[in-house]
Amino acid sequence: PTLSMTRLLLLCEAALQERSVVLVARSPLGLTSAAEGLLHCLAPLQWAGGYLPVLPDCLADMLHAPVPLLFGVVSADPEADAARMSEEHRDLVVAAVGGEAAGGERVFFPPDPPLLPLPSRSRRQLVWALGEA
Repeated sequence: PTLSMTRLLLLCEAALQERSVVLVARSPLGLTSAAEGLLHCLAPLQWAGGYLPVLPDCLADMLHAPVPLLFGVVSADPEADAARMSEEHRDLVVAAVGGEAAGGERVFFPPDPPLLPLPSRSRRQLVWALGEA
């Protein structure tokens, strides 16, 4: 799965604000790649919250954890499951990744309070660094 630059920036903003992020995709390998990619975008900072690139079904209750987390959820229908999770867990930033059509990934933002944008200088530097990668 890939994420567009805009969506990747939104997920970076969420992670930098220690918001919980859940990635939803069809394959465990894709989830791990997307989660690791997001973590690398935070360098030189390190993610200090919970991290399970593929959350087993038996640990689904961890989505209610009161700490920042970065989890991946395998789904046969990532878009529908991401939308459902976004409604059920209003504090999570949920992203369906790896859509079949170009730009098919989608990020759902119901968290309360809303995310703050990165300062423009930091955002430009991140966009430049991602473009160089």
